[in-house]
Amino acid sequence: MPDPTFILRPSSARTPRRGVALLLVLVTMGTATTLTLGWLASQDNAVPVSRNVARTAQARAVASSGLELAIAIMQTNTPWRTTHDQGFLLSNHQIGQGSVDVEILDVATDLPPVEGADTIRVLVTARVENLVQQVEAIASVTNVGDADSDDLSGFAVWVHSGMRLQGKSTVGRWEAAPMTSLGRRVFIGTDAMSPRSIDIGPRVTAVDWTLVHDETASHSLLRNETDMRIRSRPAIDVFGPKATAQFLPATTGNADGEGWFNPRHDDWEEHPSTLRLGSGTTVDLPESSNIVLDSFELDSGTTLRVTGETTMTIRDSFVIENASITLAPGATLNLVCGGEVTLRDAYLGDDGGNEIDHGESPRWYDASRFHITSAGNASDAPPWLISGSSLVKAVIEAPDAQLEIRDESKLAGRLAVDFLRTRHNAMVLYDHGLDSGTSATKLAAENEGIRGRINRKLAQRFKQWAEELGFLDTSESDQESGASTSRYGLAADGAWSNNPSDREIPVDVQLLIHGGDTGHWEESIKLLQAEASQ
Repeated sequence: MPDPTFILRPSSARTPRRGVALLLVLVTMGTATTLTLGWLASQDNAVPVSRNVARTAQARAVASSGLELAIAIMQTNTPWRTTHDQGFLLSNHQIGQGSVDVEILDVATDLPPVEGADTIRVLVTARVENLVQQVEAIASVTNVGDADSDDLSGFAVWVHSGMRLQGKSTVGRWEAAPMTSLGRRVFIGTDAMSPRSIDIGPRVTAVDWTLVHDETASHSLLRNETDMRIRSRPAIDVFGPKATAQFLPATTGNADGEGWFNPRHDDWEEHPSTLRLGSGTTVDLPESSNIVLDSFELDSGTTLRVTGETTMTIRDSFVIENASITLAPGATLNLVCGGEVTLRDAYLGDDGGNEIDHGESPRWYDASRFHITSAGNASDAPPWLISGSSLVKAVIEAPDAQLEIRDESKLAGRLAVDFLRTRHNAMVLYDHGLDSGTSATKLAAENEGIRGRINRKLAQRFKQWAEELGFLDTSESDQESGASTSRYGLAADGAWSNNPSDREIPVDVQLLIHGGDTGHWEESIKLLQAEASQ
C-alpha cells in the first residue's frame, strides 16, 4: 500500500534557453561587419578625396599666381590694353602643374579695354587637371604722367572762394562705384586764402578728407567743428580750372515758332528760342545734336532723352522741376549754362538709373558722360540750386557759379564751383574712377614742415639751374641687349634675376572673388563677431 505521506508535486514549467547566445553573436557580427564595410568604403574614397583637396589648393594657388602675373603686366609700359585677344590677356598659360586664362574688362564699359582705360576687372580661371578655381579683382592702374594743374578730376570738390557745409550733409565716396573698395582718400581742393573759407559744421560727415590749398593760405583757412580729423596739405604749385567761355553762341532753330512746335514730330530744326516741355511724356532729342536756347524749362514728369554725343547750351534760365534728363546707353551730354540753374526734385543721369542701391547710394554710372559747365554771365546769376529729392549723376565744372545743395538731394560724380553750400541731408558722392591720374592732387605735398619745404624749394631751383647749364643728363639708359623678355616686357624665367622687369607703374588691387565671394565672406565674419559680442 502506498505511503500516504508521499505526495507527488507537479514539476514547474521551464522555458528553453538554447539559441539566445547564437542570436547575440549574429547581431554583434552584423554590426561589426557594417562598421568594417563603412570604414573600408571610406578608405577607398580617402585617396581621391585627399587628391581633390590637394588639387583644389593647387588650382587656387595657380589662380593667385595668374592674378599676380596679370598685375605685373599692367605695371609695365607695354601696350597691354591693345594687345589682348578679345579681352584675354593670357590664354591657356602654363603655371606650375596647371594653366590659367586671364580676361580683362574695362569697368566703365564692361568691354575689353582700349587705350586710356585705367579701371580694369581681372578674371583669372585656373585649371589643374579637372578642377577649376577662379580669382576676380578690380585693378586700378595709376597714370604716372606729370601733374596737370588744370586737371581737377582727382578732387571730389574744388572751390575758388570757399564752402560752407551745414546740417547732416556729406561729402564722401560713392559707395556703388567700383573704385570705392580701394579705400582712397577724398580730396578737397581750394585756392581760397582767407580765414574760415572752408567752414565745416559739427554734424557734417567728412571721412578721410584731405584738404589741398595754396602754400600762402591763412593758417585758419579751415574751420572744422566735426570730430573727424581732416588732413591739410599745401600744393607745391598753383592749380585751378581753365577759364570758362565768355561768349555764348546764338540760338538755334526758329525764334518765332512758339505755339506750334511739337518735339515729338522731329521738327527740332524749327524749335523756339524759349522752350518749355511739360507733357509728362518722354521726348527724344535728335541724335548728336547741338541745340542753343535762351531758356529751358522741364516739368510735370516729363523726360528728355539724349542719344549720341549731344551739346545743349542754355543762355539764361534753366529749370527742371519734377522731371528728368536721361542718357541712353553710350550717349554723352555737354550742358552749358550761362545763367540761373534750378533743379527741384529732378533726375539727371543714365536711363533708368534713379534707383537707390546700397542703402543711400545711387546705382553707379560713369558720371563723366554728363558734363555741366558754366559760361557767359554765370558769375552774375543767382546761386545754382539743387533741392528736394534731386539726384544728379554728373561732373559739374562751373568755377564762376555759386552752388547750393539742400534737402535730400544728391550729386554723384564731382564738382568744381566758386562757392559751395550744403544744407540738411545733402550729399556729394565722389567716384574715384573719374581721376585721370594726372590731376592736381599730385601737387599736394606731404606733411614736410618748414625745413622740408625749404629743402624742396632749393632742390627744385638746383635742378632748374642744372638743366639750364647742361649738367643734368635726363636721357634714359639703354637696357641690356641680351635680355630675354616676353611681349609684355616681363623678363623670361631664366633671366629675371640678372635683368628684372621694369615695373614702375603703381597698380591698386581689390579682390572680389578668391575661390568664393570675398564680400559675402567678410559680411559673414562681421555677423559672427556681432553675435559673439552679444
